[in-house]
Amino acid sequence: VDDFGDGIGASSTIIWLPDIIPTTLAVTRATIEGVPRAGVSNFAANVSISGSLLDCNAIDLDGEPIDGIDFVFDDLGGNDCGCGDERGACKVLTTDIGPPLGF
Repeated sequence: VDDFGDGIGASSTIIWLPDIIPTTLAVTRATIEGVPRAGVSNFAANVSISGSLLDCNAIDLDGEPIDGIDFVFDDLGGNDCGCGDERGACKVLTTDIGPPLGF
């Protein structure tokens, strides 16, 4: 998978800073669809998601730890994930993707 193509991304690292910077992202009432990589990618950040539609993305939610710091996804409810007739709860995967180069 390429190093770009996420719908929304949160990262606690920035390439030009040496330290981990605690990062928080709230996704509320968003539609994220047809993304070639992750609908929401989380790199050692805290992400909450509520009332959102993640539709036909390669990966709906991807979480990756960085330097021993874990990611957090907080499902606040009302989310819908899947594609076509296959709908259901949003699942977090860890696929070892890296942050996009801009991070």
